[in-house]
Amino acid sequence: MKQQTMDLKIREFLLSNRKQIVHAWNRRLKGYPSFQDPVKFSTLQEEQEKETDLFSAVLGWENLPGKDLPDGIWSIVKRIHSPAYSVSDFAIEAYCLEDAVTHALMRTKSTPEQMVAANQEIRRSFFTLSQTILEQSAGIYEYVVENGKRAFCYFDCHGYYKGQHEL
Repeated sequence: MKQQTMDLKIREFLLSNRKQIVHAWNRRLKGYPSFQDPVKFSTLQEEQEKETDLFSAVLGWENLPGKDLPDGIWSIVKRIHSPAYSVSDFAIEAYCLEDAVTHALMRTKSTPEQMVAANQEIRRSFFTLSQTILEQSAGIYEYVVENGKRAFCYFDCHGYYKGQHEL
């Protein structure tokens, strides 16, 4: 398996522009009805401050064999398992963040070739990270649907198997 790490120059660009990117990301999110909920939005802002949000997960992402997943992934998975946040909310969040990063790249003095290369690198990181988050969060639902003999009553409110019955 090819090691997938974010290019150092791109990572430095994202870190140096973090404040502006997060501001643009939040502004975009507020345009969606589900993120106009003050509780949902304040939860996201708390994660941004603690650096356990999606952007922090992208910055800390290294898809290397044997590496632990960044804390930001577990924070997002926990949100997806909550009643107030859905997989579609995650898709909106990821889209708005990728859009904010793309616009930040467009404001640089990079050549078109450099911008395309940077954008492809960022999109690859977003895709791989999103795939991992969806695998970690949707597995329970896939299991229940694919093995129709199970009921949600076997799982706790966090989506974890209670262990009272044999699977």
